[in-house]
Amino acid sequence: ADCYSDYLKCDCCDVCCDHNTHQCFQDNQDNPDDSGAKLQENQTYDSTDTIARTIEIKQKIESEVLQRGATFYEIDFDDPRYLALEWILNQDEMRVPSDAPNLVQRYVLALIAFSLDSEEWGDDELFPSWMSGEDECTWYNVSCFEGRVLALQMNEYSLKGFIPPEIGRLESLALIQLQQNSLHGTIPQELVELPFLMGLDLSWNNLTGIIPENIGHANVLEILSLQGNELNGTLPNGLFELTNLKYLFLGDNGFSGSISDDIDQLANLRQLTVSENPMAGTIPSALGLCKHLEFLNI
Repeated sequence: ADCYSDYLKCDCCDVCCDHNTHQCFQDNQDNPDDSGAKLQENQTYDSTDTIARTIEIKQKIESEVLQRGATFYEIDFDDPRYLALEWILNQDEMRVPSDAPNLVQRYVLALIAFSLDSEEWGDDELFPSWMSGEDECTWYNVSCFEGRVLALQMNEYSLKGFIPPEIGRLESLALIQLQQNSLHGTIPQELVELPFLMGLDLSWNNLTGIIPENIGHANVLEILSLQGNELNGTLPNGLFELTNLKYLFLGDNGFSGSISDDIDQLANLRQLTVSENPMAGTIPSALGLCKHLEFLNI
């Protein structure tokens, strides 16, 4: 479909709908104002309520969820963000209204599923409940408290794909475990902006790029495991601002540079691994001030 910017595009039926009048047009016409483009009056495309719900949900997700200035008009139909929208609107048996308190997190979980190639999960008994009409808090390895997602634990399932930046809209997330899969792409900066994130394990994947510069914003983080990826660059200064950090595993990557003299700021550090990286320099004496350190592999 190639719909005008003021119209809602649809991949299932070559039809565009005017946001204001709710009139629908065949999108293969040069001009939606042409009389021949308008659907016949006795040809029902959808009820006014359904069209209104579609528009309201689309607008809410665009304004509250999509990151980095993205809009659905610019997004391809096979993009996970659009596939998740299509699922929410037309396939989800729960059929959440636009004002549902769980709309955002249900959309984000659907987006995560599409981003991790959920269409290839098939009948895998590990994920029988994902993308079902059931409450998303009952989906496999999704943990909630009072209806808000607190943990995603999907490790060792050969998942493919990437972590969408919209994961940052699951604002109650405290634990993310996606280790030992086949994830690619970078670590989204939105991920480390989560205010309650205490544990992040992305080890043994195929992630590339750097540790986000804003890692210091994850100030309640206690466990950070990124080992066994293809990450590079130097260790960002923000990493040494994580005063609650207890376990830091960065081995088997491509990190360069040296360990900062600010390592002593990690006063609660118990285990540290930075081996199998092309790092240089000396071991900082400040490391000796980490009084709780029990295990060191450099």
